[in-house]
Amino acid sequence: MMPYPRFGAIVLALSVFAAACRTESRGTRAVRVTRSDSAGIEIVTTATQAGDVPAFATLDSTPDLRIGSVAGPVEEQFGSVRDLAVLPDGGVAVLDDQAAEIRLFGPDGAYRLTVGTKGEGPGELQAPRSITLLPADTLAVYDYRAARITRFGTDGSLGRLVTLAFEGYGRPTSVSLFPDGRVVASSLLSRPGTRVPPEGLSFTLDSTVLQLNGNDGSLRDTVAVFPWMERFRDLDISPSAVFIRLYPAAFNRSGVVTTHPDGVWCGFGDRWELRLLDPVDGHVKRILRAPGLERPLTDGEADQILQASLAQASDPEDLRARHHRYDLSPRPAMRPTYDRVLVDDQARLWLEEWPGARTESRRWWVFAQDGALSGYVEVPGDFRLDAVRGHQAWGIVRDDLDVQYVVRYVIRPGGA
Repeated sequence: MMPYPRFGAIVLALSVFAAACRTESRGTRAVRVTRSDSAGIEIVTTATQAGDVPAFATLDSTPDLRIGSVAGPVEEQFGSVRDLAVLPDGGVAVLDDQAAEIRLFGPDGAYRLTVGTKGEGPGELQAPRSITLLPADTLAVYDYRAARITRFGTDGSLGRLVTLAFEGYGRPTSVSLFPDGRVVASSLLSRPGTRVPPEGLSFTLDSTVLQLNGNDGSLRDTVAVFPWMERFRDLDISPSAVFIRLYPAAFNRSGVVTTHPDGVWCGFGDRWELRLLDPVDGHVKRILRAPGLERPLTDGEADQILQASLAQASDPEDLRARHHRYDLSPRPAMRPTYDRVLVDDQARLWLEEWPGARTESRRWWVFAQDGALSGYVEVPGDFRLDAVRGHQAWGIVRDDLDVQYVVRYVIRPGGA
């Protein structure tokens, strides 16, 4: 695993485990969780094998709410749903980055109103990336192109505008907010004088910088640097222009980061480990490990991933290019672990298992606030889970015509 260098106060002085350990049980089968202390860092380790972990919950077979339309009201026609936020009354705010607007719907799916519009002025959006519900029924929308967070009331009123400072690094590609408005921003690591990649196809492991911004947008501190994404750059330099095309690696290990009531969880999917950082000075508070969830990458699965990619080729040249990128992709001995993360309203941590060639369903591992593994949840393969509130799971599905719909599933405790 690659290290997590610290710009400031992250100290990873890992000594021999010293604290007493205890074992917990979850569900109908034992989930062996040990806790120990190392140089003031709590280590929470789940040793149980994946096959012995019980189901934490089950989604109903069909959603109980579906919002979207092909030829219906224009407000129900989504161009590109980037993110959503569940409202206090059970409704939902949907961020459409193609339209650069937020549409609000009630708990029954009835359209309420639209806030935001495309543009550069106050209340306007250029390239919105994410939406977060803050206290006092406030929606905070991050606009990547403007590096700006715009706040809207759920009644449509325009609130505060905050531009993020990012001296020394690139514009933040994503943000995660604390309830008090403080921001953890992720920026791809690049500095003046960075070497331009060679022309043609080249593999790269990008890193991300986590920085803490105050609720006024000011840069408070650089919290951490860690690996972020494996991908290819295809650089084409002509006398008149430079073109850069980006492609994910075949076995793309990626990073995750999210704010949490206890701090900032972050990790890189080369192994089952995450770190909880203190949001004030960046020191590591807790390390979560689950080595029993790791599995080898088999030849059969590797070939399935190749065949699935080749099946999407648009022409013979695209077919050759996809095969070439696969051949150049570093193949890890172990499967990548996770590639997405979210926090539910009970401060539980949900991590989506890297799907690989799996298409019929996706598995999410659920950890309690204290880091203990609670179980897993299977969701349909075409469902992009975006939020869990109470006994409801919200997300996006696409039909055969690639039309997007916002859907809500009921979550039932335990297995089916």
